[in-house]
Amino acid sequence: MEKSFFIKDKVNIPFLIDLLLSRKRFITKFIILFSIIGIVVALSSKSYFTTNTVLSPQVSSSELKGGLGNLANLAGIDLSGGNKSQNISPILYPQIFESLDFQRDIINEPLQFSTVTGEISFKEYYISYYSPGFLSAIKGYTIGLPGKIRKAFSSEKPNAAITDTLNPDILYLSKKEKDILAIFKKSSNILINAKEGYIEITKTMPDGKASAHLTSLCWKKLEERVIAMHVERAKNELDFLTKRLDEKKVFFEKAQSRLAAYKDANRFNETASSNVRLQKLNSEYSLAYNIYNEVITQVESQKLQVEKDTPIFMVLKKPIIKDEKTGPSKAIILIGFVFVGAILSILWVILRVYLKEVVLKNN
Repeated sequence: MEKSFFIKDKVNIPFLIDLLLSRKRFITKFIILFSIIGIVVALSSKSYFTTNTVLSPQVSSSELKGGLGNLANLAGIDLSGGNKSQNISPILYPQIFESLDFQRDIINEPLQFSTVTGEISFKEYYISYYSPGFLSAIKGYTIGLPGKIRKAFSSEKPNAAITDTLNPDILYLSKKEKDILAIFKKSSNILINAKEGYIEITKTMPDGKASAHLTSLCWKKLEERVIAMHVERAKNELDFLTKRLDEKKVFFEKAQSRLAAYKDANRFNETASSNVRLQKLNSEYSLAYNIYNEVITQVESQKLQVEKDTPIFMVLKKPIIKDEKTGPSKAIILIGFVFVGAILSILWVILRVYLKEVVLKNN
């Protein structure tokens, strides 16, 4: 058999097989070495726990009801204020969940950990207690090495917080807080299933107890935000209706005064023109009275709505504190290292022989 990688521009498969069999001891040692590394990595890798909760949003509708809209339209008035419903669409919940002020609120709330006495926040845990596993360290100094180099030459101070007392509506982040929020975002997920009508919140943490408590905290905080938004919209609607009520009251009182003044001035006047005028004033008075009455009813209804319009989540699946870890799978890590060891050793053997063949041909 010809000892060459190629025969007539085709790969010499029998030669490759014989080559690998002749180097099987080297390949085996290489695989064993990577297996040992895989075992060390698997045993030292940080376990993580995933907890989820499934919720069904229960939101009451606050659309304008009754004949008010029709009556107002007759008078050329739009009482809807461009807001047909006070419901906050569940499609917007992920935007609330991903907002900076919401996440900042979450990471500073106290949580219970199975490995820490008392309660500490998500932020404090990752700053003072958490230590990444061996696998995370490897990633940090391989895949994440460019980022570390970039940070080393960055002029930004690690704990420098930017503040602006002139504009409280603009939110700012310190470098440390930015890193903590990156961990939070990576470990969080919110899924909106519009077809089935439910929301699923999932949290992953190195501590099973903290993962469950954080999941519970997230849906409660989300509920608080949604309730606050609903109540705010209900209050805005009440303010709008109250202003319309003042306007309609003036309109009604003027119609009432005109009608009363005309009746007083024309008590003994029974002409056809006076009757037409009286009928017109009566119609204006009736329309103003009906609109005014409807607005009063709507204002009173909206006052009740401000108090009761508190949407809640019906919990379909509560967060559970799990003893069994979600990952990482030690078996998969070990298999992965064995596979990588086998591939690298085979490539090393083939490349060494191939390069020697190329050098000999060139000489």
